[in-house]
Amino acid sequence: MGPPQRAADARGELAQDRLAELDRVDSWRRSFQATRDEERWQRRLLQLVSFRSSNNSLPKWKNPADETQRLLGT
Repeated sequence: MGPPQRAADARGELAQDRLAELDRVDSWRRSFQATRDEERWQRRLLQLVSFRSSNNSLPKWKNPADETQRLLGT
């Protein structure tokens, strides 16, 4: 149930019964890239909250102290 199912759905060619079954699978219509992007966003948000809590400031995006601060500051 990989890309061929998504492609058939995008073309409107997926049978309604199959579409109903696939809709029971959480986020099957989302691309793998979109899923990865969302996971990365959530992970970075948690890192930002942790950074803010530990440092009592937001990370610097100009002249960051380290790579973590650079990633979180952009």
